[in-house]
Amino acid sequence: MERSTSIVKSNKTRKRNLSHNNRQYSNEPHIDKTLTKNNTLYYRDEQGTLTSKGGEPEFYEYVANPDYEKNTINQLFSAQVNQFNNAQKGNRNRILNGMYEHMESTVGKRGGYNTERELILAVGSKEDFKGMSDDAIKAEQELRHKVIDKFIKGFEVRYPSIRITQAHLHEDERNTDTDAPSYLSYVNPHAHIDFVPMPVPEFTDKGKPKKPSASMNKALLNMFPNPENDTTKAFNAFLEDARSYIDELVLEYDPTHVRKKVGTHDYKKVNDYKEFKDRENALNSRKKELDSRETELDDKDADVSQRLSNVKMREERVKDKEADILNTNLTVVSAIGKHYGSTHFNNDSVVFGSPEGAEMLSKRSLTDNVSTLMQLTERSLKRVSVRENEVYYKERKLREDEGRFADSVDVFAKLVDKSFPRSNANAVINSYVMGDLSYKSQAEALSEAARVSPQKFGKDMGDLEL
Repeated sequence: MERSTSIVKSNKTRKRNLSHNNRQYSNEPHIDKTLTKNNTLYYRDEQGTLTSKGGEPEFYEYVANPDYEKNTINQLFSAQVNQFNNAQKGNRNRILNGMYEHMESTVGKRGGYNTERELILAVGSKEDFKGMSDDAIKAEQELRHKVIDKFIKGFEVRYPSIRITQAHLHEDERNTDTDAPSYLSYVNPHAHIDFVPMPVPEFTDKGKPKKPSASMNKALLNMFPNPENDTTKAFNAFLEDARSYIDELVLEYDPTHVRKKVGTHDYKKVNDYKEFKDRENALNSRKKELDSRETELDDKDADVSQRLSNVKMREERVKDKEADILNTNLTVVSAIGKHYGSTHFNNDSVVFGSPEGAEMLSKRSLTDNVSTLMQLTERSLKRVSVRENEVYYKERKLREDEGRFADSVDVFAKLVDKSFPRSNANAVINSYVMGDLSYKSQAEALSEAARVSPQKFGKDMGDLEL
């Protein structure tokens, strides 16, 4: 059976995704969490021995500790670091905090070390499952599991200048796309191998050990030397040897195995996939945000339309009120004109005194005109009050005069009656004076007959009881 062999090395520009490797993820849809228990974790225990465990969360927690890798690298380099430090006379050149700290301090500098190195390994691909039965696919999955497991466990023996810090055999990733062919939904075992190059023993001319170096180039040239000391050739030789090693392991289980020529990068890098998914999620999030903004804008547009309609209604009410105020103002102007003795209307303008005056008043505010009307009304009330007082005085004077006149008539009538005792003169004269003209001739005759001398009249007046 033909199988591809994929092995990819990370570099300084492509960092590892430890949260993915250690399954400390938040949500990755292509990972079936029910299968995570089938994974295998390879790590170094406190004695530095490479150990393997299942994919249970408590084992992942051990390598997820931020100090795990630091402690592992420091432990791997402890012998070389101690040998170098002991050869130094002072602390100036010594590695005081451990090899990991020393490596980390050089990251990004010329000739610096990379603390993040990873190989991603796969045997075959899911395309190999096409046309196979379920049992055949399961047997192929078991074969790939055994080959990768043996490769990781024999890695340091075959490549002595490299040490594994941690490795992960993943068997819980599968295609969940419902539209994809069914054979793609099966898991294809693959591994992430984190490693560090071990220092090549180097000594000065005086025989003293040089500072330990975590150089991948030196490690490769130490294992795969070439006359040109070409590190690219050494790296390619390492990859070809790794593929050959995988082929050897596969042939132990399948004598018909033939390596399929597909190149070195047929296996999708997990970080490329992660980057793609991140971009896809970002675009989906952006689309949701734009949809939300569009809905929000629609709501705001509806709100603006409603508010505009309300404004138009209020404008109409304002216009009606303005018309009412104008009519009221013209009424007030007319009332002011009446105070000046003119009620002539001309084109809705009240003319009082002059047309210009009426036009001027109609342009004034209603408040000012009402104030003017109130002042004029108060003046009119004052004039009316004066006239009322005058009339009251005259009425009182008339009442007083009428009283005196009535008293005089009564005195006169009694005087006549006294002169003509049996003539009923008092009643006749009073009736005539009070307006009954039927007694006119009798009253005149009695009045003329009753004329006496002033002396007699005065004497008689003195005898009367008024």
